[in-house]
Amino acid sequence: MNVGNRIKELRIKHDLTQRELSQKIHIAQNTLSQIENNIANPSYEVLNLIADFFQCSTDYLLGREDDLGVIAADL
Repeated sequence: MNVGNRIKELRIKHDLTQRELSQKIHIAQNTLSQIENNIANPSYEVLNLIADFFQCSTDYLLGREDDLGVIAADL
C-alpha cells in the first residue's frame, strides 16, 4: 500500500472530507487530492503534519509498517 492510499484510508476512517483534513493541517485541498490520488508525493513537512494529526508514525504512512506506530511525546 502506498502513502496516498494510507492517508485516504485514515481520512475516511476518521470521517473527514479532503477539505476538512486539508483545513485542519493547513494545506491546499488540491495538494491533498494529488497525494491521495498518487499524483504527487507529500513533502517531509506535510508527511509529518499528517502523521501528527492521525497520531501515527511516518513509517505507517509510507507503508513500511502495518502498525500505526507510537508517536513520541513532546518533551
